[in-house]
Amino acid sequence: MSLFFFPGGVRLLAATRSILACCLLLIGAGPAIAQSTFGSILGTVRDSSGANVQGAQITLVNAGTSSSRILISDSTGSFGFKNIDVGSYTLTVTATGFEKDSLPEIELTVRETRRLDVVLKPGADNLVSIMAT
Repeated sequence: MSLFFFPGGVRLLAATRSILACCLLLIGAGPAIAQSTFGSILGTVRDSSGANVQGAQITLVNAGTSSSRILISDSTGSFGFKNIDVGSYTLTVTATGFEKDSLPEIELTVRETRRLDVVLKPGADNLVSIMAT
């Protein structure tokens, strides 16, 4: 009550309330979640019998920029390219004892997750063919 009895007390009370209101707004705002402009491509590599292929090399090439990423499939044959730019891609899969397989013209849009499962056919891999010639 003593705030009202000295000069400037009303202004001090108003300023205190304004600061308190701003603090409450900031606390309630929370973190802002940014919108992603990337996408993901994931999948599984299997052989023609349906068994998972571990250790397959998966190469993803952006057709617009020619940049590439390479992953190796895990023990379940799974792979995942995350946070990649939107655009057109080609995916190539190679593994020892299998023929090379390619998936051309994969279009990826904003915040899209594309699942691309690959079935490899048994056959000579490219490394053995090159060494034999």
